[in-house]
Amino acid sequence: MENVSLQQVDSLEDVQLNALLIEPLQAVKWRIDARHFIELFIVKEQNQVEGIGISWTNPNHPTAKYIQIIATSYMPKLMKKLLQSITPYNKTILSCWEYETEKLAYMKNFGFHLFRKTYIESYAINELLQKLQHIKEISNSYSLQQITSNSRLEKELFSFVKTNYEQTHLHNEAKNKSWELWRDTVIEDTPDMKAPCIIVDEDKISAYMFVHPVGENHVEIGWMGKANHVEMQRLLKTVLLYLVEASVETVEFEIDTTDYFAYELADLLELENKASWHSYMYHQK
Repeated sequence: MENVSLQQVDSLEDVQLNALLIEPLQAVKWRIDARHFIELFIVKEQNQVEGIGISWTNPNHPTAKYIQIIATSYMPKLMKKLLQSITPYNKTILSCWEYETEKLAYMKNFGFHLFRKTYIESYAINELLQKLQHIKEISNSYSLQQITSNSRLEKELFSFVKTNYEQTHLHNEAKNKSWELWRDTVIEDTPDMKAPCIIVDEDKISAYMFVHPVGENHVEIGWMGKANHVEMQRLLKTVLLYLVEASVETVEFEIDTTDYFAYELADLLELENKASWHSYMYHQK
């Protein structure tokens, strides 16, 4: 093993990677190229990189250190290095697909625990509407464009977004931001401003489901929230009917098990049959 070394580096330029690392590296390559990381470690064997460990932070969740490991071997060596010091953060988070069994086994050995599953799936809109044919659409739906033209409702909506996000991220607490910053965050995600995605009951915001175009015939639905009496399937059907009229064919959802508003759609989307992205947490002993 004398030809094996673990090094901290500033980039992956001028290093020879094992070809098996190239594809899995794509998920974090943009972060490395943009220097958006805290630490970057490599394990070299015979002058070839066999493992990469990286850590970074998320400004929306300032108490956590995020890590990822891409390796053909030496995963425990990289894991130990990344966990050596997590100060000033109070937790470390590592995520992977449920079928990455080797990584899951190492995380268990190091004391990580599962706190969230995330499902990222696309569906044909017409197929979803077929399942929703007996659900009534919403008559009192409004667009973001309409809501943001009313200062009172605008503040109410994004205060609602702020509260719902904080309540569904209690395991990894969110940064305390003003409702104006939440508004800016949502708008910067370039949502469809004309989609009928907000419910107003008795002049109060009671639900929202933001739509984000990502292609000519494809959209993503991510941000969701509701009051207890609202059925999310009714709002979803209203949004999908609008998308059909706009010639959109497919829709993608990103749904966390900790987001009880969005997870109301789990049965409709048959999430129990889908692969999930697992997020694990480690607290330094």
